[in-house]
Amino acid sequence: GMKDRQFEEHIFPNAIVFGADKLAKDGRLGSISFCLNKLRYFFWYEHFEWQSLYKATPQQLASLRRLRRDQERRYDFFHPLELYVIHQPHRVLRFKAGDSTYEIFSGYSSKGGGWSDLNLKAEPSARITFDTPVSIDDAVNRIWTWKRFFSQVAMQTLSVEAISAGTRRRRYPEATLYLPYARVNSQENSYPGDFHPGDAPLNRWRDRGALAEVMQRWLSKEERRRQFRISVDDVVENMRKRASITDIVTLCSAIEGLSELNEKTALSDAQIEVIVCGAAAAATASSIEVTPDRLRGLLKMLQHQSLPRKMNLLMRRLATTIKKENQELLFKTVLELRTIAAHGRSITEMIIPRVGPTVEALASVCALFDLLTCEMPLAAHDRPINPISRAETAIARLRRQS
Repeated sequence: GMKDRQFEEHIFPNAIVFGADKLAKDGRLGSISFCLNKLRYFFWYEHFEWQSLYKATPQQLASLRRLRRDQERRYDFFHPLELYVIHQPHRVLRFKAGDSTYEIFSGYSSKGGGWSDLNLKAEPSARITFDTPVSIDDAVNRIWTWKRFFSQVAMQTLSVEAISAGTRRRRYPEATLYLPYARVNSQENSYPGDFHPGDAPLNRWRDRGALAEVMQRWLSKEERRRQFRISVDDVVENMRKRASITDIVTLCSAIEGLSELNEKTALSDAQIEVIVCGAAAAATASSIEVTPDRLRGLLKMLQHQSLPRKMNLLMRRLATTIKKENQELLFKTVLELRTIAAHGRSITEMIIPRVGPTVEALASVCALFDLLTCEMPLAAHDRPINPISRAETAIARLRRQS
């Protein structure tokens, strides 16, 4: 009855583990693997090759017959027209970043094989192996960290479709993780301009080494760019669902938090102390009453880099990719909309149409800054990478609304 229910407690876990006996006794993970929606676009390799057997020679057919496994088949039906070669699954790339090893593996699944139906599908999977076993929360955070790289390139949130975990050795079966809070974007293909294989740079087999190096550099900057990347990823995920001036505030705060954008001319703590001591001595000699702490506080304000300064520095890094007139328009609009949000002013009907393009352009510029400073190529198959093309398209829309 109701009286007994007062003792009930409902628990909503962050993660549910199936097959937890595959983990270490303390529940820690030596490795974690995951599949990502559209991950195959980043590794657009030919797993299956087609060859015509039209008018094949008797020697070729005899060689194929010897390859067939079932030699006891009474009826052979052996008169082939086509041949499909399936490459053996392999490891695509492997690199070390920090205390973890990152790998991409390829594999395939088959379905059918009866009278008239055979479906073959190749899918890559990602794996992170830890030098020292980590907790489930830490392991899942590493997935999301790496996932943000792919989302930046795509300028689209790519959902995690499957997660498994186990020891440092790649053994099957592994434990399976279910994350109740993770959203699966099943309707991604319904949007125009979606990410597709032609948008992914370095996605050919010959480029796998260069792609691994870019990822390694990108992950090496995670500690100082983590909050910046989280903010950009959050805006990219939401900007398809809404056009909110709050997203502009979020991106501006992310830019302000980038310590890398501090100007070299800013005073150091040591320089401030020299000036404070000199000013205090001069004030004493002139009988002026001023405390050193007050002088120190005023000079410390010079160390603070304002949003306009940091945006100028960020745009300067992108001078070769975003036209100057486009930078100026975006810079002016961002500061205007951010001021409106900061002062709580009402958003008029003239302003609303400018919000969406500004959010998309600023998010693209932030992602572009992050990728280019890790030496990501500017082009994918002779056209600009997604953050560049998305920024240019959004700024063109913004210009029409201005």
